[in-house]
Amino acid sequence: LFHEVSLLKQNLVQPADCEDREEILEPYRAYEAFLEKQGALDLDDLVVHPVRLLREYPQVAQRIADTTARYLLVDEFQDVNRAQYEMVRLLGGTAGDGLFVIGDPDQAIYGFRGADWRFFHQFREDYPLTREVRLFRNYRSLGNILRAGECVLDRSGTRERIRAERSENTLVRMVQLPNAVTEGIFITRAIDAMLGGSTFLSLDSGVSTPTQERELGFADFAVLYRQNTIGDALEEAFRSSGIPFQRARRANPKDEVEALDPRAQAVTLMTIHASKGLEFPVVFVAGCEDGIIPCTRTGESETNLLDIDEERRLLYVAITRAETDLFLTSARTRTLFGKTFNPQLSPFLRSIDRSICQFLDPLAGRKGEAQPAPVQYELFQG
Repeated sequence: LFHEVSLLKQNLVQPADCEDREEILEPYRAYEAFLEKQGALDLDDLVVHPVRLLREYPQVAQRIADTTARYLLVDEFQDVNRAQYEMVRLLGGTAGDGLFVIGDPDQAIYGFRGADWRFFHQFREDYPLTREVRLFRNYRSLGNILRAGECVLDRSGTRERIRAERSENTLVRMVQLPNAVTEGIFITRAIDAMLGGSTFLSLDSGVSTPTQERELGFADFAVLYRQNTIGDALEEAFRSSGIPFQRARRANPKDEVEALDPRAQAVTLMTIHASKGLEFPVVFVAGCEDGIIPCTRTGESETNLLDIDEERRLLYVAITRAETDLFLTSARTRTLFGKTFNPQLSPFLRSIDRSICQFLDPLAGRKGEAQPAPVQYELFQG
């Protein structure tokens, strides 16, 4: 209920607007009464209350727009919700000639929190004289990594491609393992091999020397996952391997601070959502299976198209955290929440151009060719 009340507030919906929703009306009223009694505001109120005041006193809003907010910059605009957008509109003034917003709709991954990338379109309608500048040069990722991300977005032929400014290139590694345990073992072995390891961890990993201009350290590696339960299995594998690691959790502001202060020279394990805005030379995306990425299995009746699009963008964000080397791993058998099942490969991975991929067969202890062998071709079957 708290989450639903938060979403209502973000959409500027007050208790009086919920008369036809008895299941939420009374809890909403009780929560607001509690806050008032305590003389407190919650996080959403810090935006909602100013918006109400600015609406009630438009002359004050205009004065602020003409003075304090004469020039207003809003970053990560794809993540604003309705209340935040309304505040931007009120402070930006009617002309908006001092208003500058920046963001990437392809990285809109917080719809579950109330964010809506469609405010980009609303912005153009509210400010028709807006000058739009699109940036297509990417200085972080190699070309095949960017290409893999575009394939996942399924935007072929609909827009200008992002251009990689770095001249070197490498193939995207796809690896399907028997289960979550072997997935974790493969990742730790691959990291050890890429660091030039000669221990048993690096044996038969099938991973060649990475495309790097400098020597790698543990802090140059990140392992990303969609659900924390995937991270639990990976954490166990890292503990067994002896490779130093840190698991970044951003559930509250304290954890956020800790995440921004990483233990020196340790591999980072984190959710894809937590990785947004970060970058690493080498990235592993674990659990690339239907039901996990996307979180709801495709084909199920309750699957929502908008949610699936956000899941695509989420994997795009994960892919584009990688600078030079990208691994996409999956398991044929996965145990989640006490249930064991045999998931299919994520349909998003099947959309990636096979000519830019390398298919690793770690169980055979050999490196696959650019085109998969017959036994590996099941990766791309329905």
